[in-house]
Amino acid sequence: MKSLRDLLAICPYADEKFIDENIDLFTPDELDTLLKIKPFSEAFLEKYFTTLDHETLAKSQKFSEEFFIAHYADLDAQTVLRKGINEWRDREKRSTKLDVFLRIKGVRL
Repeated sequence: MKSLRDLLAICPYADEKFIDENIDLFTPDELDTLLKIKPFSEAFLEKYFTTLDHETLAKSQKFSEEFFIAHYADLDAQTVLRKGINEWRDREKRSTKLDVFLRIKGVRL
């Protein structure tokens, strides 16, 4: 996947729009690599949610608390809250809504 990373680094047109238009050309491993190296909008993540690897998404993409709540059944809460990159994974930066939601779901950290 290093060659894919190198290619994306030198191709300014390889943005979210390009990936969206050509997503069928990428293998699952290449999509995993893309998730690790490129930030995607929630609209993109939502559109391709069933295609993308959920663990990789949980660890490497920024998304809102609402996105997490909507996809709670598919995203491992421990991964999102321990290994993710969202700033709200810290209890002090989390909304009351998400805090209550996690307690109701029995999530303990």
